[in-house]
Amino acid sequence: MDLPQIVNFIHNLIDQAYHSHQGAVIRWLFILYTVVVIINIVIIISKTPNLLTYAYYGNSLKQKKRRSQKHRASGNAWDALQFKLNSANSDNWKLAIIEADKLFDQALIRANISGTTTGERLKNLVPGDLDGLLDSVWEAHRMRNNIVHQPGFEIDNHLARKTVKNFQDATKALKK
Repeated sequence: MDLPQIVNFIHNLIDQAYHSHQGAVIRWLFILYTVVVIINIVIIISKTPNLLTYAYYGNSLKQKKRRSQKHRASGNAWDALQFKLNSANSDNWKLAIIEADKLFDQALIRANISGTTTGERLKNLVPGDLDGLLDSVWEAHRMRNNIVHQPGFEIDNHLARKTVKNFQDATKALKK
């Protein structure tokens, strides 16, 4: 028997059973079976990682998960930025600067510094608020603005590290 004959045989068997006087029982069993199969499929899909994503990204997906678990375990956003600065990719350095600026801005907001943007909040700081770090944090914020507003802006790793450190030092000084 070839495949079309098998399919036709199964179809005829189901059709005969469905229209017989025992068909009502068979229909209920078929519905129950279908529900159980659907539930099993949902469980399997929910328990299995996205195979297409894994096939596309391969081992880099595993590495990314390990990195994110490491940063969650440390609970320190500044450690995550250091991880990006250790990358060989300059785009990661730029992201580290942008994220450091956000962390500093969040600290400004928690310190109740008025303003709608980071720049406005920096203008509203009193020089003594940051233990003499106001100029360096302004420099860091300007670096962030260059990254965001100038297409193709390049930065070396040393300057990226210095910029993130300026944001981190200013954040610590603000918390005092």
